[in-house]
This record gives sequence, structure tokens and C-alpha cells, in this order.
Amino acid sequence: MLGGIVLLATSCIQGHAPRPRPVLGEAPVQSVYHPDRRDYASFLVAFPDLLEPNYLPFMAHRFERASAQGDALIFCRWSQSQMPIAVHVNLPALDESVLDEFLPVRPEAYVQASIDALAIWERDLDGLVRFVRVETPEQAVLQIRLVGERAPVPVPNRQRLGAAERLVDACRSLGWDPDADRMRVHFELPELVIHLADEAGFLPTSIVRRLVLHELGHALGMRGHSPSPGDVMFPRLGDATGREALSVQDVNSFIALYELPQGAHFGDVPPDGPSPRPAPEPPSGGTQVDMAPYVDARRGFEISVPASWVHIEEPQGVFFSDGPSWDHAVSLRLFVWPAPTIERFMACCAGGLLQGAWFRQSAWIVVGGRRTLQLRLEDAAGERAIEWLVVELGDGRVMMIATESPVGYEAAWRPWFQTCLASLEIWPLGRDEVPVGSVSDPSTSQEGARRWDSSSER
Repeated sequence: MLGGIVLLATSCIQGHAPRPRPVLGEAPVQSVYHPDRRDYASFLVAFPDLLEPNYLPFMAHRFERASAQGDALIFCRWSQSQMPIAVHVNLPALDESVLDEFLPVRPEAYVQASIDALAIWERDLDGLVRFVRVETPEQAVLQIRLVGERAPVPVPNRQRLGAAERLVDACRSLGWDPDADRMRVHFELPELVIHLADEAGFLPTSIVRRLVLHELGHALGMRGHSPSPGDVMFPRLGDATGREALSVQDVNSFIALYELPQGAHFGDVPPDGPSPRPAPEPPSGGTQVDMAPYVDARRGFEISVPASWVHIEEPQGVFFSDGPSWDHAVSLRLFVWPAPTIERFMACCAGGLLQGAWFRQSAWIVVGGRRTLQLRLEDAAGERAIEWLVVELGDGRVMMIATESPVGYEAAWRPWFQTCLASLEIWPLGRDEVPVGSVSDPSTSQEGARRWDSSSER
């Protein structure tokens, strides 16, 4: 292992001790299944019109079978005959020992946040799912139980603010339908539990709305979690205040779930484990990028990537990959963060991204006329080579450009990344219409010459 040093996470302290990291809706699983794009490609033969990008394989429920085929992965959700789903939201009693007289909260505001979350699902899925609010728990098939107390901490530093109770048993098998290659199923999840306070006190209503949004995804049929941080169904709370709608991946995945036949069979989990993955291969063909650039008006940049690459918008930027976001060979991620200097960004906000990575080397360089920190890393498994360019934009923002490729193939993929980055244009804050230059690869331009040589391991 190059470097032999594990980079540890740092905390962002904003006037008080950091809150325990929230965990959304974790539930026991029967065993581990790692979605594979080969399985997804086989599934697409039968259902070629699925919206993409999506995280559909992470939604499946697993059923044991006494068969050499292994366990079955099944899609399960409410049927249209169960719509609208009758929902009861209780008015919570707030624990007086948690109340802060300087930050008053109203229990009615938490109820409204839950109602808003229901409306977001209805709106963003264009009526594929429908809810009706009822006055008593006895009238409901789904209860959103708001608990006005501090959340439990099942493991150190990880609070469980939300939970989809009995998710593991929500999908019930009614037998196999061999003629249709699907399972007859019935889905019903009776309760979501949302704790309204953490160690720092009662949560803002925006956070509670985000919690309910996430747990409703489980209540609608999703067994697992999204692997993408910009999705509502990602297992960490993340940028809660900025998420007022489902992401494109969220929408595509749930539309697929509700348009697929109930009990559709995604595939099987081999009893002896997954088949060996093909060895990485170098890229083939030229490095030509799409003529139409991707424009991020929110963060003030544009970039061109190969036309076949998929992109996923994230709260602070965009993620590109040469395959599904959850299983690909190479990727390119760009995001912009409010920080006056690289040092401030690294101290405050880079810890979670670095956690578990193995350090190779670092260097201070100049990229596109801007002060830049270059980091070369490896993932914990030693399979992925990662390079960061942390660029100081000079207007109170930092851009992070992260590339990933298989270890041993960095040189083969570098021209692809260089071609993409040569097209990158960045606009100053508040002046999206005026480009101020581009970020080019430091190894191919005079501007990329090193200002300092600090490649020592830390």
C-alpha cells in the first residue's frame, strides 16, 4: 500500500461540539448484496425503457429460496388498489427538559413539515403515489409518529433520528408465479418514527421535513439506500436544508418501481457469492468530449465530458461516470463550496471525504492561474486511484475536482480527464454570464507549474 498512512476525518465545529452523525432508517438485513451493473444489464433486456440514471437495484427486497439459484431479489410496493394511502400524523408532546426558551418550537410546525413531505412525494412522482390524511391512528394504514424527545444513539456518534419500523417485514410473499417470473407479494408498512431532537436540542423544521422525506421512501417500498449523497434516499442526513425536492435519481428510481409489475424479479443472489468481476481494462477509442457542455448555473461552471457518460446533480455540484453511479470504471466529480481558502475547506469540510482513504502524495500547484492543492489517494480496498484538485477560486469559494480510475490504469485514463478539464470554465460569484478562464491539467500547461514542492507524506 503506497504511503501506508490512513487519512482520518476531521470535524467542522461551528460554535458548539459536533452533533452525532445521523443515520436514517437503518434496519437489519439478511445478508449483504452488492448491486452489480451486470445484473442490471440483464434486467434491462426485459424492461428496456427504465428512466436513467437510477438506483433501482438498491430498492429490491431479498427472499430466501430453497433453490440452487439462490435468494430472489424482488421489487415490492403499494398496489394501486391501496391508493390513496391513509396517513395519520400525531401532534407530538415536546420534552420540556429539551426545550430552549431562546429557540421556541411549536409541535404544529413539525406536523406541517410532515404534511409537506407527503406533498413533495405526490408532486415529484406526478401522482403515481397518493396520500390522504386521516384524523385518528385507527383510520390509518401508515402512521408518522413524531417523538418529541432526543433520538437514541445505537452506536457512538451516530444518532438514529428516523426509522421505518418493521421495514424488514413490510413485503410479504404470497407465492411464486412461474408463468410471469415474478413473486406475488403484499406490501404494507404501518409506522415511521421520527425523533425531533438531538444532543443540541430540537431540530429545525427543515431537517424534520428532510427526515420524513427519507423515511417515506422506505414506506413506499425501498428496502435499501441510495449510494449517491445528493439523493433523498442516501443514508446520511447531509445537506438537509437544501433538499426541498427529490433528486433526478430519486424520481427515476421510484417511477420505475411503481411502473414495474408488482413483485418483479430483479435477479438472484448466487448461493456461493457473486461471480468474479472482470479485470479492469484500459479505455478504448479517442478522448473526444460532447460538443454540448454541462452547465451548472447554480455553482457557476460548465464542462464537457464524453457523450456516453451519465451525470447526477448533487447539492454542491455534479458527478459524472462512465456507467451507473453505483458501479462504474471511472468518474469525475466537481463541486463548489463556500470557503475563503483551501486550508479552511480542508479543516472544516473535507474530513468525511477523506475518511478511510490511503494517502499517496500531495503538492501545491497552480492551475488556471489559481492556487491549488493536489492530493493523490487510494480507496480503502486499494482498488481505486483517486486524485483531488482543490482549487481556490478567489471569491470566497473553493472548487474540488475529484477523479477516480482503477489502480494501475491512472495513466491510461489521465488523457480523458485532461480533455474534460481543458473544457472547464468557471464564472465569478454572481456573474454567471462572464467566463473568467478555465482550469487546465497541471501536467500539460505552463500555468500548471508547481509553485511549491510539498509532496511529503503526512
